[in-house]
Amino acid sequence: MSRTFNTFDDRNRRRWVNQSVVMLMSKLAEQGEIPQETIRRLARNVVSDARSSGWNEMPFDVELLAELQCIEVKCAEGDIRAEARLMPLPGNRLIIEYAADAPVRRRRFSICHEIAHTLFPDCYERVQHRRNNESFDRVHSELELLCHVGAGEFLMPLEEFLEATNGRLPSLEVAHELGNSFDASQEAALRRMVDLSGDPFCLLWISERLKPTEERNAGPELNLGFAGPSMKLRVDYQFGSPSWKTFVPKHKSIPDGSVLYQTLSDRLPRALSEDWSELDLGRLRVEAMTSMHSEPSARGIMVLLSSHE
Repeated sequence: MSRTFNTFDDRNRRRWVNQSVVMLMSKLAEQGEIPQETIRRLARNVVSDARSSGWNEMPFDVELLAELQCIEVKCAEGDIRAEARLMPLPGNRLIIEYAADAPVRRRRFSICHEIAHTLFPDCYERVQHRRNNESFDRVHSELELLCHVGAGEFLMPLEEFLEATNGRLPSLEVAHELGNSFDASQEAALRRMVDLSGDPFCLLWISERLKPTEERNAGPELNLGFAGPSMKLRVDYQFGSPSWKTFVPKHKSIPDGSVLYQTLSDRLPRALSEDWSELDLGRLRVEAMTSMHSEPSARGIMVLLSSHE
């Protein structure tokens, strides 16, 4: 028997196909909401309820937040091959397990990410994992995107985050400061700033690799003794603010003359203006730092793009 898949088309003409997201929107969305807005509203309701129970002290205790949602949190025994996971138990109970070797700030975000999974109506149906260095899956990425948004709401609640930001635009420097205030990673704080910004900003995660066709043709059976293609910095995925309208395709290469190649070499953060006309983006302010997002064998960078000079 064939299985029927539903879709959800939001007001921005984006079609969502992940079935957990489609179910969320059919059961819990308010009129006219896009999925990000639904998740923000639901997450902020959780935060509001937690505040009424005394959850008010920075940096916010994410394990206490889980406990207030009747979710057990514990360190996993052995290798769970993930940073964290959410597991349904008999009696409509849930437990979050996190990897024993996870750095504190990544663990805190991972716990919040798993709590965000509980906002979806089908959270009791299967185990959810938050993996690092996982191959990109476009359908699953829809769910993960929304859980990242929800995690930001839990780890850095809106009221305190806006007060700490104090109107400043997203930048690596400000994100570093905010990360220290909320006991969050610089990357999580920067993503939160971009998510809430009214200006056009975009985060790109890129890594040094061949394009897919070059990878397929790089096998020994096709090696005729000629020098193979050189690896370039290529886009893995992007996360834009609501007003960022340009889509940068996955696998698109970064201009050869970009300073990002130097960042990849010496691993030092940078901020400057560059011409990215090759990607139809024109002149941009580019801020970059090394990232752990990519496959272990690849070298990765997180890039903040904006039109602000």
